[in-house]
Amino acid sequence: MNIKVGKWLIDEQSHGLVDGDEKIELNLAAFKLLQLFISCPGEIIPLAKIKEQVWETEFTTDNLVYQTIRALRKALEGDSGESYIKTVPRHGYQLVVEIEEVMPAVVDNAETAVATETITEKTITGKTMEKTVFSLSGVLLGLAIILLFLLVLTQIFWPTTDTIPESGGHLVLVNHNQEVAEPENQILERYYNKIARELNLDEIKLPDSTHLLANLNKLGDGKKLVVKLIPEQQAVLNLLFVGQPSRLAYLFIQPLNNLEHEQELAIISNQLSEVFHNPGLSQGNSGIAELLNGSREAKALASLSFDQPEPLAEARRLIEQSIEKNSLNEQQKKAKYYFMDALYSFYRIEYFDDQRLYLGVNHLLSKYNQSSYSVMAAAFYLANHDSVAIAFQLLEDLDQDPFITFIQGLFHLELDEDLPALNHFEKGYNRDKNFEDNTYFYLKSLILGKRRQELAAIYPGLKNEDYLATNIYYVFYDWLMINGNYPEAMKLLSHFSKELICDSDLYGNMALLNNSLLQFEQADKWQGQLAAIDNRNWRMPWLTYVRMLSDNNLSAYTSWYDNYRKNILGEDTFADPLILSFIAQLALGEFKQVNDELPLLTAADASFNSKTFIEIATAVIQADILRQQGQDEKLAGVLAPMEERVLAFDWDELSFINQVLGSYFTLYRNLTQAEVHLLDGCKKNPAICLGWQNIPLLTPVMQTDKLQQAQVKAKQLIEGSREQLDKLNEQITQQCKVAG
Repeated sequence: MNIKVGKWLIDEQSHGLVDGDEKIELNLAAFKLLQLFISCPGEIIPLAKIKEQVWETEFTTDNLVYQTIRALRKALEGDSGESYIKTVPRHGYQLVVEIEEVMPAVVDNAETAVATETITEKTITGKTMEKTVFSLSGVLLGLAIILLFLLVLTQIFWPTTDTIPESGGHLVLVNHNQEVAEPENQILERYYNKIARELNLDEIKLPDSTHLLANLNKLGDGKKLVVKLIPEQQAVLNLLFVGQPSRLAYLFIQPLNNLEHEQELAIISNQLSEVFHNPGLSQGNSGIAELLNGSREAKALASLSFDQPEPLAEARRLIEQSIEKNSLNEQQKKAKYYFMDALYSFYRIEYFDDQRLYLGVNHLLSKYNQSSYSVMAAAFYLANHDSVAIAFQLLEDLDQDPFITFIQGLFHLELDEDLPALNHFEKGYNRDKNFEDNTYFYLKSLILGKRRQELAAIYPGLKNEDYLATNIYYVFYDWLMINGNYPEAMKLLSHFSKELICDSDLYGNMALLNNSLLQFEQADKWQGQLAAIDNRNWRMPWLTYVRMLSDNNLSAYTSWYDNYRKNILGEDTFADPLILSFIAQLALGEFKQVNDELPLLTAADASFNSKTFIEIATAVIQADILRQQGQDEKLAGVLAPMEERVLAFDWDELSFINQVLGSYFTLYRNLTQAEVHLLDGCKKNPAICLGWQNIPLLTPVMQTDKLQQAQVKAKQLIEGSREQLDKLNEQITQQCKVAG
């Protein structure tokens, strides 16, 4: 007699399953497990019994049992959708299909009489089989009714934590590549083990999150739970992916200390188990794409977030109005508000409770799982939790529209990938020049990179634009100042004065403009307006330094900085004003004091300039100390390691950088390169150009013919700009209702 389980005929010799022409061979453990189910028809077989009967030991790992059950289940069920093996929570496993005994197939080539006899025999056997099957079915039916009753009682009265999983997948552990204390490592290991056991997951380890989605796709279309420590936040990131290609379905972040105690760990594990087995994914039209693409304000929020509170508030009001007016139903409204919460949080426009953001993001992932904007909301959430690299990968292969392209560019900036960021912004700009945020970041990337000359072709069209934010106007203003085009820069401020807001940007730029053209009385007025809004603004030390240098009174700067540090900054946290103070002291020959205080620069944890610039400036200060100590032979040892970075460094609109780089090459005895940087600085700032002759280190370079001519041109520009500057001062004074 042969055994048939569901549709499958059992082949004892080959350990196989046969259904017509289809044959599947099982490994020995899976076949022994199937034999155990057959020998106990209708029974719920506990895990311990499976270990004893199949592996003849109680010490087989649970994971091996789960893998074997999963392999057998896959072989029996395939893609049919029919269930063969049922998981009974906290009890074990049950074979739920009919088991039959059948006669072997007869191959008979005899004469008709023999064939007739065979048919008669089969008919009799068939009647016997009907009786056998009927009898066996009756027993199974009775057992099924009893078991169903017990199962109902179990579901009602038995706790559901620590349930045996119904299906498996992969637990993908991403290495965090940072040292973690042993207690934290133990917490993580316990968490990993519990999740793998509870969810019946195969463990995979990745060295980092690079190409995360590509690696997940290699694991097939099963569920993948990605777990990664976020060291900066002492928290564990959990990401559930489904399908092929892998798509994010759920995320949550748990503080590490929440995983420390068994009771809390059980609650979190149970929550994750529920989502894992039933993520509740559905598709729908959230309406978010229509909101973003149809709202001018939504495409200017990043720009408006830069110290423009009133226009920003109006933009948010109009966006809310659009949501209320143009949503098809309450579900769309809810989805749009959840998305905007995530966007406002990412732009640092408003702080929201993390639980609110978490619920909103997972609502979008669940109800609108095929929407790119649901994934984008999740990416915002991850970026705010120090996981920008993963956030970018979520968006990397999405269908491109201008908004997605723009956000990808922002993520590249977050990852310090300036060139890819520029490429994304340029792509978006070519598709939609009216996307204000993208246009701003595109132009800003041009001016900060090596393609600022391209702004010349764009600038003439500025007069035809009507931007919600002021940022783009100032991008062009900075570009004009970099080129030393003071008349056109003043013309720009005058022409767009009604569009500009009386804020720190306008006051700061008016102060810099007057300061650069030696109009110190007016500069002081605008600096006072700036200080009333933001007395920690980066312009404050520079404005003071330029004035003191022009007056050949650098000792006044050091005393000013000491007072500024104590009363405004609170401590030496900003590197830039400290660098200016050290430069002033070195010009006065106070190298011993600078040498003693130099560790303050290393300890400074903030800067208005890049880290590379601070490192270059530090090397210049160290080298100048050595020069004044008479140790010229040591200069190259300090300066040489910085040479490549100095040569590659991009300049900006401030002559501060030109002075530091000019000083570097002067100390390195490369006066030709020093002259190049100081000439560029003279073009940008006439006042500083005339003041550099008061710095002993730079005196030899300032005597070259080219720099002497540059100083003459600086004086001519100052004189020639006075009338235009006076008119601009009057215009902005009246517009902003500034006294004096």
